[in-house]
Amino acid sequence: MSTGALSIALRALGHHAASLAALWLAAALWAVLAALAAGHAARHRGHLPGRRRSPAALTMVAGLAVVGERAALAGRPRVGLAALALAALMWAVLTPAVLRTLPRRIPGAGLLPVVATESLAVLAATVAASEGAPVLLPVALVLGVLGLAAYPPLLARFRPGEVRTGGGDQWIAGVAGLAACSSDDDEAAPAVTIEQADTARTVEVAAGAALGMRPGDAPAPERP
Repeated sequence: MSTGALSIALRALGHHAASLAALWLAAALWAVLAALAAGHAARHRGHLPGRRRSPAALTMVAGLAVVGERAALAGRPRVGLAALALAALMWAVLTPAVLRTLPRRIPGAGLLPVVATESLAVLAATVAASEGAPVLLPVALVLGVLGLAAYPPLLARFRPGEVRTGGGDQWIAGVAGLAACSSDDDEAAPAVTIEQADTARTVEVAAGAALGMRPGDAPAPERP
């Protein structure tokens, strides 16, 4: 997730070669981690229910969404669409299990359901604009609203002492670590109307705001 965020940040700064290198590295790291997770699950099937209930499992969703976002921005919306489909499937399986078992007071990782949901919203809006698939705009909007609605009640359960004594996941309480970027140019693929592009832009900005981002953190999608 952090390497994908670095790739998007490098792109925003105009370092496209370094950004693409970071994108490939992020994709490779995600694949390796997914393979390790699958291997562990196969060897220790009894641990699988507990792993599914851990908020940390949602980092796989957010990480894949960031990689898909960067791929779509690089002019590969089909890759972004594939990442969206797989990430959405994992999100649908993992998020209910995580939310059902969260303790009354949570560490920073307890905010990962918001991060994962908003990362999907941003990816769906980006793919909708770049691939000319307006059918994804309602999906992006629903995900964005869900993430925004979940943030206040989960933040209210965050243990304030974690800011000082937490194990390193405190940054998630601000939901600012995920660099899923929104465009500040209302440019979209030709198959998307201006109104649809504006809708995608609105969803991206709303989701980005929940992720601690400001409008204009990244330029418009690249053209192949």
